[in-house]
Amino acid sequence: MKATKKTTVLFICSAVLVSLSGCQIGEPLEGEDLVMAAREKYESYDSAEVIITNADTAKVEQTFIFKYDEKDSLTYLYTGGYENESYIQYNNGFECFTEENGEFTFAQRGDTDFEAYNRDSKHPQASGAYLPFDRSSIIKTEKIDEDGGTAYIYTYDPDSFEEESNVEAFEAEYHFDENGDLIYFVETSEIKDGDKSARHEYKIEITNVNSVKEIENPLKDREK
Repeated sequence: MKATKKTTVLFICSAVLVSLSGCQIGEPLEGEDLVMAAREKYESYDSAEVIITNADTAKVEQTFIFKYDEKDSLTYLYTGGYENESYIQYNNGFECFTEENGEFTFAQRGDTDFEAYNRDSKHPQASGAYLPFDRSSIIKTEKIDEDGGTAYIYTYDPDSFEEESNVEAFEAEYHFDENGDLIYFVETSEIKDGDKSARHEYKIEITNVNSVKEIENPLKDREK
């Protein structure tokens, strides 16, 4: 998904996470078993829809719908919008349709810039790693009892991110029900933008689990 790298701001939920080492050093933290189970469960889904809401505006800014076929090949549709930027990408494993800020591009299997995904070669947003957790980078853990459930807030060391990611602060907050199942999670980050810092808070919900029957291509009528 090379084209998506050009619009990092639309991927604020996951873009900063690629800088984490992913190493799990030290004793397990409170709630870690629930987070790891949620990651494993997410990877087991045949299909789902991920809804990403800007917590400050209550506006859905990103959606990611995915579905594996009987051969474990991935079809997905990503849509995102932030301020004056917009991004749509549909990929069925054979063709990739992309529209970025009104500009359309097309790639197909065999092209050097085409990428296809399956269960062995996962799309970043269909991977368990999309639910962030890196024990070695967490400097504070907070547990909050909620109505019949529990929330865990993990604060990360900003130095654990690569310098070019411009991350100045990052928190991942997981909310579980009384059975230990994930309800939703929240990612809060502060990104250096020139001489200022921009704060972003997003609520991520995983819905329509194993219920997506078909994914329509909104760009199918665009000229290839």
